[in-house]
Amino acid sequence: MDIFKTQNRLEFSERFKTDFDCKEYLSEMKWKDGFKCVKCGHGGSQVRKDLARTCNICRHTESATANTLFHKVKFGVRKAFVICYEIASSSERLSVRYISVRHGIHYSNARLFMQKVRKAMDIFKAQNHLEFSERFKTDFDCREYLSELKWKDGFKCVKCGHGGSQVRKDLARTCKNCSHTESATANTLFHKVKFSVRKAFVICQETASSSERLSVSYMAVRHGVHYNTARLFMHKVRKAMESSGKHPTDGTVVMDELVLVSNLKKER
Repeated sequence: MDIFKTQNRLEFSERFKTDFDCKEYLSEMKWKDGFKCVKCGHGGSQVRKDLARTCNICRHTESATANTLFHKVKFGVRKAFVICYEIASSSERLSVRYISVRHGIHYSNARLFMQKVRKAMDIFKAQNHLEFSERFKTDFDCREYLSELKWKDGFKCVKCGHGGSQVRKDLARTCKNCSHTESATANTLFHKVKFSVRKAFVICQETASSSERLSVSYMAVRHGVHYNTARLFMHKVRKAMESSGKHPTDGTVVMDELVLVSNLKKER
């Protein structure tokens, strides 16, 4: 979301006049390190008129908006860009109703899009950066935390259901019955990440503690991670942040902002 914060309204309007301008920007950012097909991994492609890319091998076509906030929006991509710009540049929290009326969008569509823009996370919010850095200094510290959280109620083999296990040096567990080994990161966000587990923890902490939406390009440069790798991991993180509503927050809750919406009409 950096592009929405570093420009004034005039510069933004001049740069993004049409849907094509917006898709062109997304295309440049998305494939700045080269195209790689998400299905077959091939690097060759043909560029379509709408700036989508079609793989030369498997013919899979990926749009410039795929795996971004703007994928399958039910209104123009430029309108979505403008909404992001207004949210990022405003010093106040803009309501769904305001955005809906201002841009002529159905309330439900505006709400769903703004939810995508304002996703938040849970686990890393309770600690400040210093406390976090002290607690998670190495990959082992991170795996230890995951192991304690994962098997706090005891180990149970996912293959045979046996409860006995041996703990490995990397804190993985091996079933004493069938010898199946399960890592501390298995079935978590951090399974098979292409960079260190601690770096993944830091990315999650920064995403959660920031009051602004951090862009993929910012994270990629900041942590020395390939753009596509950062994009895929942050997509997993933001998907996990979605609240089901089944786990209400308890304990001490710290909020930056609070918006109360009432359905009651104001009395004149």
